[in-house]
Amino acid sequence: MRDVIIHVPEWLTNTNNDPSAAQRAPSELTVIYFITGNPGLIGYYESFLKLLAEGTGRNSVVAGASLGGFEISQTTTADHSLENELLYPPLFTRKTVYDLQDQIDLTHERLRSLIHNLHVAYPNTRDLPVQVALLGHSVGAYIALEVVRLQHSGHTYHHHASPPDFTIPATMLLTPTIVHIAQSPSGRLATPMLSNVPFFPALIQAAAGALAGTMPLSWFMGLVSRVAGMKQGSGGLEATVQFLRTAGAVKQALSLARCEMAEIGGTEWKEEVWGVSKEGFGNKLQGTQHLDGDAEEGDNKHINAGVTTSSGGIEVTQARKEIAWKAPKHYFLFAKQDHWVADATRDAIVEAMGSRAKIVVDEPERGEKGLVHAWCLEQNGMVAEIVNGWLEEVLGRRPD
Repeated sequence: MRDVIIHVPEWLTNTNNDPSAAQRAPSELTVIYFITGNPGLIGYYESFLKLLAEGTGRNSVVAGASLGGFEISQTTTADHSLENELLYPPLFTRKTVYDLQDQIDLTHERLRSLIHNLHVAYPNTRDLPVQVALLGHSVGAYIALEVVRLQHSGHTYHHHASPPDFTIPATMLLTPTIVHIAQSPSGRLATPMLSNVPFFPALIQAAAGALAGTMPLSWFMGLVSRVAGMKQGSGGLEATVQFLRTAGAVKQALSLARCEMAEIGGTEWKEEVWGVSKEGFGNKLQGTQHLDGDAEEGDNKHINAGVTTSSGGIEVTQARKEIAWKAPKHYFLFAKQDHWVADATRDAIVEAMGSRAKIVVDEPERGEKGLVHAWCLEQNGMVAEIVNGWLEEVLGRRPD
């Protein structure tokens, strides 16, 4: 199992050997960057990312990495491979435990490091404009929106004399926990323990480590399969076993969850994220602001959209002037029932973002299993089909 997954399109790797490849090369470099949920092992999403790489006509770079503190490998900084420098950007300080802000900063830096290293590895990309579609699952959706904010602000680190330039035309937020996670059914259960017992993450880590370290791997895998209800031979089971056997990973997951409960409440994102322009300034309907956007009628499925409100902690600041930055178009995928997203929270997002975003709320047919929060375990195909349609709309598709 890997810490980094990168799918590089054929037109990048074969240009020097195949003259016809240059003719198939696009006029821009597109990157689909995926940010995991918690626990942050990219191995949970290996099948999903492969389906995205196949679905985009092998035209885009598809990449993702485990969140900080979940790394399986012990690679040193002397390894300057594309994969290792995505996982550990040069001069970025490694930590024993990463909080939510650390994960945001690390993800932003990883994305810029990826683009820089693609330019180095494939010189034919250096003069191409770069656009990035940011995908995030669960807390990864929150991180994606924070990366949008950081990129707009021009935030940089001291070792980036000239950080690579790129645009973010879209974010795709999958069963997203972007506001009031503590009000979800699972959040209400988890918050008291995570908030009131400081040593809880370390205690659970010690218990998991002791169990994993004393049982043969086959026995331990069988135990996890029975307890978690995961099928033998599935990627989800393999990733879960790896997670439990990785030093510090359980503590990292619980520590990050504690940050999520405390910090993911009402948002303060402004026009650079939500995309309000001065044309939408002052438009009000029953005390709400109208979001100016390019979504067309019929874009949204299973919703009645049109206005923004402050309900659910979604606040859209009125724009005071025209801004050069073009905010991304946002795509949301919600489950009908999600134990990490309260129904009221989901409905508030739908109401607030409906006119600016494309939103799908899964509506399972009678007798069929609907989308679940942890879709990466068994529903990769379902989600990839939806996301590939969005990617084609945003980035376009070239035939193989």
